[in-house]
Amino acid sequence: MIAYTPGYTGEATDVQFFKLRPSSMLLSQGLSWSTAASQPNNTYAIRARYGINEPPTFVNLDAQIQVVPPQLVGTVIYTINATDPDISDTTVTDLTYRMTSANGLFSFNPTTRQVSVAANLTAYVGYQCITFEVEDICKNKDTGSLCIFIYNQPPTVTCNPITATVIETTTGNLALTTMGVSDPTDDVTCSLSRTSPTNSPFYLRYDNFEYKIYVNPNPGFRQASRDTYTVTIACTDTKNSTSATCNIKILPSSPPVFTNLPALVPLSTANVNTDPVYAVSVTDPDSTSFNYSMTCKPTPCPFTLYNTGNIQLNQDLVNSQVGGYDLSITVTDGYNTVTDTLTVTISGVNVSPKFTNLPLATDLYVQENIALGSSIYKASAIDNDGDALTYSMTSSPGTGMNYFSIDSSSGLISASTTNLINYEAMTDKVFTFKVSVTDGKLIDSQNLVIRISNVNEGLSFSQNTYRLDANESLAGTQLPNPGFVVTDIDSGDTRAFKGDCGAYSGYFTMNSANGFLTFAVDYDLDVPGKPALITCIVTATDSGGLTATATLSISLKNINDHTPTFKYSSYTFYVYNNSAVGTVLGNISATDADSGTDGQFVFTTDQTGLAQNYFDVSSTGRVTLQGSLNGIKGGTNLPFTVFATDAGSPARVGSTSVTVIVLDPTTTTSSTTTTGYKTFIEDKRNIVWIVFLALLALLLALLTAWVCWRYIGNWPIGFDPFSEWYNCCKGSDRPVFKRPPPKPKKPGKKPPVTPAISPNFTSPHEPARELAKEIKILKEATHQYDFHYYYTLHYLLTKSIEIRNYFYLLDGYCRKPTRGHGCPYADASSGYVHNSNSVNDKI
Repeated sequence: MIAYTPGYTGEATDVQFFKLRPSSMLLSQGLSWSTAASQPNNTYAIRARYGINEPPTFVNLDAQIQVVPPQLVGTVIYTINATDPDISDTTVTDLTYRMTSANGLFSFNPTTRQVSVAANLTAYVGYQCITFEVEDICKNKDTGSLCIFIYNQPPTVTCNPITATVIETTTGNLALTTMGVSDPTDDVTCSLSRTSPTNSPFYLRYDNFEYKIYVNPNPGFRQASRDTYTVTIACTDTKNSTSATCNIKILPSSPPVFTNLPALVPLSTANVNTDPVYAVSVTDPDSTSFNYSMTCKPTPCPFTLYNTGNIQLNQDLVNSQVGGYDLSITVTDGYNTVTDTLTVTISGVNVSPKFTNLPLATDLYVQENIALGSSIYKASAIDNDGDALTYSMTSSPGTGMNYFSIDSSSGLISASTTNLINYEAMTDKVFTFKVSVTDGKLIDSQNLVIRISNVNEGLSFSQNTYRLDANESLAGTQLPNPGFVVTDIDSGDTRAFKGDCGAYSGYFTMNSANGFLTFAVDYDLDVPGKPALITCIVTATDSGGLTATATLSISLKNINDHTPTFKYSSYTFYVYNNSAVGTVLGNISATDADSGTDGQFVFTTDQTGLAQNYFDVSSTGRVTLQGSLNGIKGGTNLPFTVFATDAGSPARVGSTSVTVIVLDPTTTTSSTTTTGYKTFIEDKRNIVWIVFLALLALLLALLTAWVCWRYIGNWPIGFDPFSEWYNCCKGSDRPVFKRPPPKPKKPGKKPPVTPAISPNFTSPHEPARELAKEIKILKEATHQYDFHYYYTLHYLLTKSIEIRNYFYLLDGYCRKPTRGHGCPYADASSGYVHNSNSVNDKI
């Protein structure tokens, strides 16, 4: 029912004055407004709406909550709420709530929508889930769940106190810590979980509704070894567990304290056995049980200490000769030990004399060779009775009394007045003397140890001069034993030798242990400046630095140590087979580096390989023919060996090989046999060979030139044919035409021409020098002095291609009118190289 405005057909916006809503209604049903309140003087209209009904929805389900017991029955723990978009379901009474599952622990009020506790929750732990349903007037529904977690609160455990203390002397069964244990809902049970270190002396006991930590009986605590323990207590309410760790601190016990020591007790010779002497009193706040012990000085001790602290005599003192004792009393409570002194004096006894400076803390050392009768040590003693004192001593071993004595009245110990102390001669070097002093009744004895010290004494050679004869030799050769004899009184002392040979010291090394000499260099008396007699000063030094010296004369003998050496290892001579006996073939030479007769030698031959001894070698090395060569064909080689044997003992022999080449004579007649010695050039057959080889060489040169011309083509201006020809013949890998052409020269001038030089030579003259050397060597070897140039060239053609090529070029070059600097040539006689500006003076 709404307010109505006549003629208005739109949606009414007026406030609703009346509204009736049955719990359910059908379209064919009537509706009574009898219950609606009325307002006069208004115009009303009736509006009806219809449409699709929307379902309600829980706004706070599904949900989880936690409940901690204890909770009283009826305690509200949650309120459920839902919403509905339909305007007809906007009030609480339009929706119906209900709990669709129940477990007896919780209840639900549909009107207030409240969930309450319905039973005791302490026995439950975990989730309890309940389902709910909400329904509107059109029977639309929504469901949701509420899961309630019942939380069991674990017990709490504390240590009271958290750190307990206990004295190390505790004997056990002592409560140290009370455990604070609580749980709001459950009973709690506790136990000792662990200790550190393990198996510690503690246990847990439930006593008068409390848990307490106790100490085991006789725990054996030692605060010095361990002063802290930990004990962990675990508690549970059957649902949850918790623990607490308590600390136990061990305190050191207080030491016992003497209440009446130190003290002095006077006794006399009238006291007898079992008489009480003294009662020691001790207090200790931590202990009542003590153990006593006692030592006595001097000994033996006439007193007994009982564990009660009482001291009494264990013998009569009537015969005592000791005027007093110092009793060292020790008491312990098992943890701490204290000591103090009780002094007991005895009157009426003769007091023994006492040494005041014996025994010594260290042994007494006496050096050997000390002067006879020297004072060593004075023993001193006192006697409280003022009695006269007498000193004496004995020795172990007994030989000590041979070297020492004591004055009986003064106690002065002295060296013997007759026996000198000699360390090396003495069998015993350590003596223990028992020194005694007496007043005629009592004796005091103490030990004095005397050790004999060895003094470093000088050493000496057995003689002032030593002689050593040796042969010259190579470095490293040891010379004969010089025979040094060194005497040192100190037995077992070491010594070192050192030699000083002045300017010749560098020739030798000396073994410091035995004085043996060794050549440091090759020593050869044949070398000037090497003397045959050398004088050295030898010094021997002992471990203490004392020295002794002696003179060593070294006489060195020159021996035959060089073998005669020939100038050449082999010689070659030429001879005609018709040469007369006595013909000289040539000379051989040898040298011997030895001086004197050792350097003199003679020549001998070994011609066992020949048919006879054809040749003889004179003392000067001249080789002559001593046997006829008739019948031996030309070209035959006759080899033999020449020996040079020196005059040394034993003799040394050197050798060289000699080959004699037999030649046919140049001319022979039926009536005359020419036996004269011809030169090589006089043999016409040799000329033929030279011409043949020259032509062959020329042919090879022309062939090489053609090959080079084939690749070179026309020579460009400035091209040096000698250099390019030589490079081509040498096989140079440098292409000849890669060379850039020289700059054009002025007309009328020709470029200078330089002969080709081998890469191995540094100047144009060097090949000529090499050639001259070869000629000279060849000349000496064959003993021929008139060689022609062409024969020499033939010989060198087979030896050096570089020199051969050079002379081909040089021969043509030196004929040119541009050779103004001069051409080199070799002199076969002198072996020198000359320059010449003459056209005809060619090589």
